Amino acid sequence: MTDKPLSFLFIDSTGSSIAPMAAALLRHYGGDHFKVQVAGAGDIHPLCLAELEKHNIPSDKLVCQPLS
Repeated sequence: MTDKPLSFLFIDSTGSSIAPMAAALLRHYGGDHFKVQVAGAGDIHPLCLAELEKHNIPSDKLVCQPLS
């Protein structure tokens, strides 16, 4: 088994909540075992960020890359 982190790319057609939330959860619970990125068509929805904050899950590194 390798010590290299597994890479995950979460894609959301809107990019607003599902993919960013999944990425934040995997980063939070998976730690350094995963390299996580998010791609989508829009900005991360403020309610998504608020919900993550409410549960003490860091969202400061969440960036939604454009799909193009």
